[in-house]
Amino acid sequence: MQAGAAVNTNGATLAITLLNPTVNIPFPNAQNLSAGITVNNPTADTFTINTAGRYHITYSLYPTLTLLTSFQLFRNATAVPGTQVNAAIGIGMVFNQIIINITAGDTIRVTANASLVATVTLGAGTAAATVSIIQVS
Repeated sequence: MQAGAAVNTNGATLAITLLNPTVNIPFPNAQNLSAGITVNNPTADTFTINTAGRYHITYSLYPTLTLLTSFQLFRNATAVPGTQVNAAIGIGMVFNQIIINITAGDTIRVTANASLVATVTLGAGTAAATVSIIQVS
């Protein structure tokens, strides 16, 4: 069984523009990944799962600023249905979880996107973003 978790405690300011309407959320800290899950470094925003199976994946974000922004889990280059969370305006927690089938070599990433220009700010010194990947079968 494979499992992994990672956090963003460094903070980040993610600029969403008309030319770049989707950005990946980075998870550079407290990475605890089993051998079958790797993360691309130095950006730490994409996880490769090297063991096929069913996985329970959760993500949470505590942005300090959002404006008409949505967050979603992607498997490879495709949005995972049922994982989009829209944040209209303000400060708050964004959370989602799902169980999906994974093929060996699939990649997982959490994204923020907006149809207009926006900035997503993750505060430093706290667990501003977390991801958990657990094989269930």
